[in-house]
Amino acid sequence: MAKKSKPNKKHQFKHGLPETARTGAPVSSVRSDVIETARNFDYVLNDVKRLALIAAGLFLLEIALWYVLSSTGVGKTIYGLIKL
Repeated sequence: MAKKSKPNKKHQFKHGLPETARTGAPVSSVRSDVIETARNFDYVLNDVKRLALIAAGLFLLEIALWYVLSSTGVGKTIYGLIKL
């Protein structure tokens, strides 16, 4: 029986191979895939912006209510109506 030819190394690890050998695609198309994947996560940035806007709005509402209830007569009236 003929002996099988062995490569120089026992195992070929993915991280040791060039980019084209790992994916089978040229490097430029791999980079375009990475860019396309990053574009697919644009909705996350939009959600974070929306959450920041809501948080800022709620903070401003809290400041406005604090001012109205502590600095005007409205607060004393409301606190007078609530008797615990």
